[in-house]
Amino acid sequence: MTQEKVSLDNLDKFKFLNKSIVKSFIKKNISTLNNYTEGEENFLISLSTKLSLEQIVLFEKFDKKLLKKIKKFLILRLNNMPLSKIAKKINFYLDEFYINNFVLSPRKETELLVEKVLNYINSLNVKNAEKIEKIKKIEKNLNDIENLPCQEIKSLNKQEKTLNYVNNNLKPVKILDLCCGSGAIGLSIGKHSKKPCKVYLSDISVEALKVCKKKQK
Repeated sequence: MTQEKVSLDNLDKFKFLNKSIVKSFIKKNISTLNNYTEGEENFLISLSTKLSLEQIVLFEKFDKKLLKKIKKFLILRLNNMPLSKIAKKINFYLDEFYINNFVLSPRKETELLVEKVLNYINSLNVKNAEKIEKIKKIEKNLNDIENLPCQEIKSLNKQEKTLNYVNNNLKPVKILDLCCGSGAIGLSIGKHSKKPCKVYLSDISVEALKVCKKKQK
């Protein structure tokens, strides 16, 4: 059967096929898709073999078992299923998230929203850091309290009490990710914030919340 032309119908009927043949066959079929991106064939091969893109360079032959997997993934892709849904994972911001058919794939543009929220939260942290620095300066000045005028001493004591109170009563920032889907937005903010955050994930879909829990684990 090695001389027979490879088709989608007989792809998993071959005993063995060289990687170069399989790669060319995949690319020929999916390169006509509107949302095709260069190198997708390598991703599908990596997905079927469970090898990294670097490791598949050394991979040479596909047996029937692997060809069956390739056929399954290829059919899904030809039905315009996104690669992320086929792989059931997607990279978002700085992490990898589990996804399935019950949630939408988070878009790259949404990373800008995460960045803006983190910048805002971290700016609060900067303000608090400045307050702490002021406290240190006050403490240093208080060491020389004997040399200070009475009015300045009162002012410094008042500042110290105020700043210490603020610093000791800082509460975690509360984040609500409404209609959270995969939870990628809320979980990314909670993980990468420099300030403690309490993240609430909310969705009408129980299945979507199950996806969120997988990432939390």
